[in-house]
This record gives sequence, C-alpha cells and structure tokens, in this order.
Amino acid sequence: MEQAKQLGPLDNFVCACISGCGLVIVTNPIWLIKTRMQLQLRRSKLEKGFSNPYSSIYDAFRTIVTEEGVLALYKGSVPAMLLSVHGGIQFVCYEFLKECFGSYHKSTKSKNKTMRKYFEESFGYLMMGAVSKM
Repeated sequence: MEQAKQLGPLDNFVCACISGCGLVIVTNPIWLIKTRMQLQLRRSKLEKGFSNPYSSIYDAFRTIVTEEGVLALYKGSVPAMLLSVHGGIQFVCYEFLKECFGSYHKSTKSKNKTMRKYFEESFGYLMMGAVSKM
C-alpha cells in the first residue's frame, strides 16, 4: 500500500483558497439576498412612505434574477474571494501548529501524561485552531 504524500505549506494555502472561493460561489447569493432584505427593513424604518421591494426570500431571489439577471446574485463576490486569502493563511498556520505539537506530543508520550490527556480530549486542537486564527 502506498503512503499518502504530505502536503506542503504552499499546497495547503492553494487548497484553502480554492475551497474559500468555492464557498463564495455557493453562498454569495444567500448573503446578497440577506443583506438586501436587511437594508430594506432599515430603510422602511427611516423613510416614511418607503415600500419594501421584497416580501420574502423567494420574492427577493425572483425579483433580483428577473430585473437584474442571474449574475446580479454574485455582486460583491470578487472582494469576498480576495478575503478568502486570510483563510488560506490561517489553514497553513493551523497545519504548521498541528505538525509541531503533534511531533511534541509523540516525543512526550510516556513523559507527560497530562499533555497527552489534553490532546486526546481535543483541547490541544482547539488551542491550535484559536492560535492559528490570531
């Protein structure tokens, strides 16, 4: 059986950025509709006589596609994709920390039972996730 190849930092960064862009493609229409509905609510409270253009999520989707076209659902997606770079950096940091603490954990298996217990209970992985976000 062939052993799996370990990905390097650049590979991890590219994979994280690609998955972030995929997420933007899937979720941008949802965020656009949510934002527009929130803005119409705020505007209706501030301006007297303003009528809401959307009555529901489905109505907002239908109205946007009918009046502006399908591509209107992807307004703002390019800046959102550029923001996925921070997720790539975070993922590289997380993988680095996981590798460092994983090798530390293996080297201290018999020496430090408390550290081993925390890692077995996933506290270590939670901390690595938090540190990588910083």
